[in-house]
Amino acid sequence: MKICVLAVLLGIALGGLFGLLSLSHIAPARWFVRSYVDFIRGTPLLIQIFLVYFALPVVALTCPSSGPG
Repeated sequence: MKICVLAVLLGIALGGLFGLLSLSHIAPARWFVRSYVDFIRGTPLLIQIFLVYFALPVVALTCPSSGPG
């Protein structure tokens, strides 16, 4: 449940930030947002899940265990 709430809050914050950046007069910011959105829309969800599952541990980011406590 904690991960779900964190994901929703992070998604709202990033979505709002990217939305504002896409309306910006700074060309590199608009280019970055457009590239990110095109990449996310253009890749299948399963590939994105694999990237998160296999790539995050490589850069030393792991999810906390869901054990008691």
